[in-house]
Amino acid sequence: MKKVKFVKLRRIAFISLVGFSLSGVIGNTPVQGAFHIGNLLIGGYLKNESSWHLQRPGELMKSQWQFNLELDYHLSDHITCFLQLRPEYEAIFKWSSHGMGAHDEWKDELQDNWFRNDDFNPLVREAWIHINYENFEARLGRQIVVWGRSDGIRLLDMVNPYFMREGVLDEDEDAKIPIWMFKLRYWFTVENGLELLWIPRYVPSVAPLKDSPFAFQATKMLEGELIPMLKSFGIKFKHSEPGTSISKSEIGLRWLGMFKNFNYSLNYFYTWDDVMDMVAKGPKLYTFKPDRLSIFGGSFDYAFSHALFMDDWVIRGEFAYYNGDNFINMETNQIEERDHFDVMWGFDKNFFVDYYVSFQFAQSFLLHRGDDYSGPGLSAIDSIENQYTLMLQKFVYDDRIMLETLICASDEGDAWARPRVSFEYTDEIKLTLGGNFFWGSSDDFYGQWHRSGDQIFFEIKYGF
Repeated sequence: MKKVKFVKLRRIAFISLVGFSLSGVIGNTPVQGAFHIGNLLIGGYLKNESSWHLQRPGELMKSQWQFNLELDYHLSDHITCFLQLRPEYEAIFKWSSHGMGAHDEWKDELQDNWFRNDDFNPLVREAWIHINYENFEARLGRQIVVWGRSDGIRLLDMVNPYFMREGVLDEDEDAKIPIWMFKLRYWFTVENGLELLWIPRYVPSVAPLKDSPFAFQATKMLEGELIPMLKSFGIKFKHSEPGTSISKSEIGLRWLGMFKNFNYSLNYFYTWDDVMDMVAKGPKLYTFKPDRLSIFGGSFDYAFSHALFMDDWVIRGEFAYYNGDNFINMETNQIEERDHFDVMWGFDKNFFVDYYVSFQFAQSFLLHRGDDYSGPGLSAIDSIENQYTLMLQKFVYDDRIMLETLICASDEGDAWARPRVSFEYTDEIKLTLGGNFFWGSSDDFYGQWHRSGDQIFFEIKYGF
């Protein structure tokens, strides 16, 4: 029986994650101002982020309230319990049918996450127990795991899926979906250890819906045109996700090593791809189901005290080989398996004390190429795709004001820029003003959000 395959998500969204902000530690790091009650450490924040459309001045695109509460309890010298609650409320649905308010199909999920705990926007964001005894560590529960040395670019960092309600704009902290897993680590020496991940249940990434200003062109074509047309002929669709047996699990292995200033990892992840097969089960019934995907790779970073006439700089690298990945064949409109090899080089340096520069160059090599294949913007994928990111930061006014610019671009000529300024009004209150600007053709990755995604935003955050 003939199979017709469609992209649901992860490969549609992979290159998008280049655009994520170069973020730091995620999840279990208490914010400044956290306080103790006995063995319980309490921290968190309350923030509002609002954005306005530039192409239609005055149009509110988003007004999201978020309360983050982190509880870290040291039960003993060897056992720690962690709980992160994050209730949200999106006010845009009360005020506008544009921006996030255009997500009519997702109104119940996006307006708030109170009184429920779904996969992609849970009220209980993280909940785990950490056991540490001699050379052995175990973390059991709902959690986020970060792999690799790249910032924002997903080569090895594929453990957690993503909820991309605003495409590339959300920080990793907000976009990553925490999942239930067992993480075990054993240190053979102080510098060398082996990590094992067991994820018993598959959770897919989630892309913006077709009515969102950040919808992918491929999503608009599939959800807005092709699937509705098929439904008009009486064809029905259902999703079939992997079960929870051992054979359906996701498994990760990572070797962590260090030699002097050289830190490295060797990684393997056996997972499920979010590229879905649409398999015909009858004349008018099709089932979406994911494919297996194997990822092999490694990463490193090395800190130079002095080299190439510069003091104190860092070089980073990461590579990944995807075995059995899926791409849209533009000639047949079907999905075909093609392996690809991705590599990233990064450079970090402080200049003149308070100027920070971080540059990344990434390439993706499509192997065993046949016909033409499309990306999330529906443009043809070249045999070699190049991506660039540049982060510039400077602190002024006794380090209370941070000036920052992030620029992401591809060799197709499309780009995304996010300038912003952050002001620490007090140790607890932080104000941020910035903008997001997109350029390029509507068929290119960043260009598909030109006009629809251009905006200015304001954020106020109170930490405790």
